This record gives sequence, structure tokens and C-alpha cells, in this order.
Amino acid sequence: MSNGTQKPNALNNADLPALFWDEMPDDAELEGNADLAAINSIIEETTPYDQLMNYKDYGNRALKTGMEHRRKYYLRQAIEQYTQGVNVELDLGDDVGPDVDGHTVADLRRLKSILFSNRAHVHLMLGNYRSALMDTKDAILYDARNVKALYRAAKSTAALSLWKECRAYCERGLELDPDNQDIKRILDGLVAEEEKRRKAAAAEAARQFELRKPFIEIVDVLESRGWRIGRPQFGIDNKKPTIVPHGDDKGQTEVVWPVLFLYPEANFQQDAILEFSELDAFADHLDVIFEEMPEWDSDRQYTRDAVEVYYLSHAARPLRRNELVEALFGGWPSVANEGPNRLEAKWIKVNPKHTLGQVLSREDHVVPGIPVFFVLSRTSPSREAFLKS
Repeated sequence: MSNGTQKPNALNNADLPALFWDEMPDDAELEGNADLAAINSIIEETTPYDQLMNYKDYGNRALKTGMEHRRKYYLRQAIEQYTQGVNVELDLGDDVGPDVDGHTVADLRRLKSILFSNRAHVHLMLGNYRSALMDTKDAILYDARNVKALYRAAKSTAALSLWKECRAYCERGLELDPDNQDIKRILDGLVAEEEKRRKAAAAEAARQFELRKPFIEIVDVLESRGWRIGRPQFGIDNKKPTIVPHGDDKGQTEVVWPVLFLYPEANFQQDAILEFSELDAFADHLDVIFEEMPEWDSDRQYTRDAVEVYYLSHAARPLRRNELVEALFGGWPSVANEGPNRLEAKWIKVNPKHTLGQVLSREDHVVPGIPVFFVLSRTSPSREAFLKS
């Protein structure tokens, strides 16, 4: 059973008017065909205006046949006829002067616009929305007052979810024809769709806010401490700061950081402290780390009494609040300047009696993602060279 896209069964060129042939027959079949001869004669003898009118009429007949018999074959024939019409070459240099047959250039432009608009109509029926939109744009280019073209442009853009363009076409159409019910229906549907999308966007924004709420609360605490955070240059399994209750007082909290100790003189060996409270003094953690001699310290330079802790000032560009929220929520943003400010960066020695919170609160301290500290030995011969680097 035919799906309507092919020529109906049992029909061939001999059964159809030449207008609906899907291919040209051989010369023997062409010879003496009165239908074809009449069409060719019309094409050769008619003016450009008449040619456009003929192709429009042929297309309209094919369209009507396709709609009556519900066959896409005839719809495609209609497209072919409209296409031949829009391909007729015209001299449109003078917008107001008469053509040789008495029709003005404006007449030709309007007729060309109708052909494009009619072809767009068939494309819409076939679900070819992008092609329909392209044709309506050409139709409007030839005649900006073609209301049907504006209607079909609105219909195409609505089908393509191009809502801003759809509204513009509707408004232009209603300026020319304020009572056009077809355009009003599209505009009413657009208003309903915009309200639907507005509610969906608001719901999504609320959902995203709820997802980020715990991290917004963390940023609130970080900012209340006066700490500045930049993009990380080191990391510990993507661990980030957490907020925990402080003691038995439910109204008080403390920030617990993952902290990295690096040993640059020992091939950048490292110690990762996963839970370093802002209230912890550096001395407390150093006592634990150097309770025994590190295995990698073959020269026995890193004793508890010999070690010094430094941080690099201005180690990163401080992130803005929204950047920091997104960083804690999903991932660290890329920034143009990821490293330290080399004009201001200096090695700053940490007083081991100070807490982590005190050190992070210094005006020159920008935390590079997580707190990073460099541990040196005052007995190391390369210590001075490192600090001057």
C-alpha cells in the first residue's frame, strides 16, 4: 500500500498531465505530446510575470490535489512547481517603474514573495520546518507586507522553539493585520510557552540553589573569617574545607581544612593532614609529624627543633564569591592567572605557636585552593638559596 510519497500505483507519465511528470521521457515519447508542447509554448511566449503566475497556479493545483488525496507525491510536485517559479530570473533594478508587459517591479516582487510563502506552506505540511523558515525569510525579503509569510515564519519558528524570533514575526504580522486570528493563536501559545519556561527556569534555579546551599553556607563562614581563596595549585584527592560544630556550643563552628606540607629540599616529599582545624596550632601537628625521624631524611636534618614552616604570600588570585561557591560545588574555575603574583609573592615564616586560622587571616595570605605550607630545615645548606629564589 502506498504511503503517499511515491507516485500512485498504476500511474505513469502517459496517465498524467505533463505538469506532474516526475521525469522526462525519451525523445520518442516526447514527440507529439500536445500537453508538453503547450506548456513549453506558454513558457517561451509568456512574460516573467505570467511565468510566475503559471508556476504559482500549477503549484496550487498540485497542492490542492495532494490535500484532497492525502498524497505526499503531489505535495512534492507542488514544491517543484513553486521552485521553478522562484528560480525565474527577474530584473528588479527599479522598484516602481513598469515592466515591459505593464506590470510593475513591485508586482513581480509580491508574486515572487507569494511563491516562496506557498513553498514554505508545503514544507510546513511535510514537517520541514527549517526549509519553511528559510522560504518565509525570502518571502518577507521580497515583500515585507506579506502577512501569510509572517504567519508561516511564526509557525516555523514556533516549531523550532525559536521563541524570540517567533514573537518578532507575530508582532510584525499583527502590526499589518491586527485582527489576524491565526497569528493571535500562535502568540497566545507563545505567551503560554514563555510562562511555562519561566516557571521551569525558576524551579530549576531553586533546585540549583538547594544543591549549592551547603556550599553557600561554607563560603559565608570563610568570608566571615576574612580568608581569601584562590584556584588550587596542589590538591589532596579534591578534598575541600568543611564546617563542624565547635565543642558543645551549637551556635559556634570551626573550619576544618585539608592541609599540605611540602618539603622542597627533599624532592618535594609531602605530608597530607586531612583534618587541620582552624583552631589548631602548627606546633601541635609538627610535634606529631616529627615525633620520629622521616624515612626519607637520610641526612637527619629534619628534627622537630630544626624545621621551619613557610607559606608563599599572594599565591593566587582571590576568587569572587560566586566563583568560590561553584568551586566548592563542582570544580575549580579556570583563571587567566593561575600562579602567584610574582611582583608581590614572598616567603613568609609561620610562627608555630599560631593557629591555622591566624595564619590564613594575614592580609598577604591567599589560600591556593587548600592551605599549602613549605617545610625547611634551618640546618640545610640549601635553605638560604631556596628562600631567595
